[in-house]
Order: sequence, then structure tokens, then C-alpha cells
Amino acid sequence: MICFLPNPRWVLTPLGQALWIAVIDYGISHNPIYLVEISSTGEHRCVDMREIRGMENATYNIPRPATPSRDPWT
Repeated sequence: MICFLPNPRWVLTPLGQALWIAVIDYGISHNPIYLVEISSTGEHRCVDMREIRGMENATYNIPRPATPSRDPWT
């Protein structure tokens, strides 16, 4: 199943800041995959959901999270 977001959201990935565009869900045996556009390069990449973090939100006083690593076990 592919679900495109009506309102893309900024997220933090191991590749840098990115615009989250869609979610690809292959079923219960796989983690959902996020389709993102990397802000520094314009590339579209697929990133595992374990490697995605939400961005800071000053309105709700949510601080910037640590940059996620590519190692899925940390």
C-alpha cells in the first residue's frame, strides 16, 4: 500500500533534513518505508521508519531530536 501525505512534513533522516512525501507499507513482515526528498540534494530516497525522527516544533516546545544513525539496532 502506498499512502501519499496531503501535507508533507519535515523530518530528520541519517541523510539530513528531508520532506516526508509518502509511506510505503509492504505488510506485517516489513517496517513501513518513508519516501522522502532530501533538502540538500533534492534526491528522493526510501528510508526505513526506524531511521526517521520528527523535527523540532517551537510552538509546542519540542526540542530538535538527535540525528538518527544508519545502524537499526541502536
